[in-house]
Amino acid sequence: MNAFALPSKDVFVYTGLLDVLPDDNAMLAAVLAHEVAHVVERHSVENLGVGPLYYPCKGADDSS
Repeated sequence: MNAFALPSKDVFVYTGLLDVLPDDNAMLAAVLAHEVAHVVERHSVENLGVGPLYYPCKGADDSS
């Protein structure tokens, strides 16, 4: 993971990524554009409600 966006629309970039990117900033712009696209499409907000559908509460189907 090099960068991520939160539901609050904050975008984070790990400093380790900055060390390995070329000096022309084109790749950094691409990474930021990718994360901004996630914010615009609200992917993290959509994913907040998906968890319970795929991951039922532990013990719900447990016969022990």
